[in-house]
Amino acid sequence: MAKADKQPQPLTLNSTRLGARFKCLGSSCPDTCCSGWTIELDRRSYEQYHGALDAEVRLIASTGVVKKPAGKKISDTSYAVIKTNEVGDCPFLSETRLCGIQGSLGEAALSPACTVYPRELYQSNQLHGPIEILFSLSCPEVARICVSDPDAMEAEQLEPDYFAHKAPVVVNQVSLGRMSLQSHLVKYLKTINGYSTLGLFARYVTLQLYVDQLVRFQSNLNSSQSFVGGDLVNHLRVMAHQLETVQAMSADLDYQADRLTEAWLIIYQSRQPSAGFVNLTKEMLDIIGSDRSRVALGILLERGLPEVQSFFFNHPHVLSNVLLNEFSRFVYQEGNGKGLYDCVDLVFVRIALIRLSCAYLVAGGSTMSGEIFTRVLAAVSRMMGHNRVLARGILRHLITTDADRVPTMGLLLALPDPIIRKNNSRVA
Repeated sequence: MAKADKQPQPLTLNSTRLGARFKCLGSSCPDTCCSGWTIELDRRSYEQYHGALDAEVRLIASTGVVKKPAGKKISDTSYAVIKTNEVGDCPFLSETRLCGIQGSLGEAALSPACTVYPRELYQSNQLHGPIEILFSLSCPEVARICVSDPDAMEAEQLEPDYFAHKAPVVVNQVSLGRMSLQSHLVKYLKTINGYSTLGLFARYVTLQLYVDQLVRFQSNLNSSQSFVGGDLVNHLRVMAHQLETVQAMSADLDYQADRLTEAWLIIYQSRQPSAGFVNLTKEMLDIIGSDRSRVALGILLERGLPEVQSFFFNHPHVLSNVLLNEFSRFVYQEGNGKGLYDCVDLVFVRIALIRLSCAYLVAGGSTMSGEIFTRVLAAVSRMMGHNRVLARGILRHLITTDADRVPTMGLLLALPDPIIRKNNSRVA
C-alpha cells in the first residue's frame, strides 16, 4: 500500500484585531511609505527589476536600483538599495501615488521589505512554530486603527493564506526564551493598563521596575512567571503612584516644553524627515512663533495640556494600545539586558513628544481628537521607530547617564497635581 503524501502543515499566523483590519490606503495615504526611505532589496528583486520585460521598469532600475557599495555587508536578502529621487520619493512611485512595480509587474514582484511593511514577522526557532505578526505605528492607517478601536490589540489569528500571491517574506527568528519574555511583559502590561488612574510617569515607573525583575531573572524564565502575580503588581503600582504623587509636587512644565521642543527640532533637522513630520513641525512652529524661551513654551504647553489629558482619560484604550503594540515589538528587537531599559525610555519619550505636539496644536486653536493624536503618533513613530541611531541619540540627549534615568523621565512625564486631580475625579 502506497504511503499517502504528507501535506504541508498550514501556517499559524498570530496577530491582533489591528492586523486583521489593516488594509493599505494606497494613493489615499497621508504620509506614504514610498517616500523618505532608502529601501534595501534582495538579490531576486534586483535581478527581476533590471531584467523586467516592462521597458519603464528597466529604465528606472538602471539608475535607481543599485548594488550596495563595496565594504557594506551583502547577502541574498540584503543585496541592493532603491535610491530616492530628488524629492525623496521612490523612483517607482507613479504620478497617482501608487507603486509602479505592483502596477506593472504585479504584487508578487514587490521586494520582501515592501511586501511586509508595516508588518514585522517573528517566529521561534522551533520547527513549525507559529509566526507572530506585529505592526508599526509609523503607518498612518495602523496608527488610526490603534487609536480608534478599543479592541485593536486583542489577539486574533489571520488566515493561513494571508500571504498568498505575495512575494516571499523574511521572518525574523527569535528564541523560545524571547517569546516567553514577550508573553510575560504583555501580560503584565495588560494588568497595569487596567489601572486607568495611573498617570504616564507612574506607568513608566511600574514598567522599569518590572523590566528590572525580568532582566535579573531572564536566565530562568520559569521563575519570572511569578512576577506577574497580583502581589507584585500591587506593590509596584503603589510604589509608582507614590513616586508620581511626589513628582507632581515639583512638576515643571517649562522644563518639559523646553527639553522636548529641543528634541523635536533635532529630529526635524535630521536627514530625510518624512513629509508628515515636516508639515506637522511647520504647524507647531507657526503656533510657537518667534519667542522660543522656556517660559513662553511652558505657557503654551500648560494651555493645551488639560484638553490633551482629558482626551487620554476619556479614551484610556489609546495609551494602553500604544504601549501594548510597542512593547510587543521591542521585546523581540531588544530582549536582553540594557536594551530593555532603553526600550521603556524610548517608548515613553515618544509618548512625551506626542503629548507635547498635541498640546501645542490645541494651544493654537485645534480641538483635541483621535484624528490629531493619530496624525502625531504616526509622524513621531516614523522618525523615532525606524532610525535607531536617531532614536538613541535623542535618548542620550535627554538622559545623560543611567543614574539620571528615572529622575529625568519624571521631569519629562509628570504633570502638576491640579491636572491629575481634575482628570482622576472625572474618571471616578
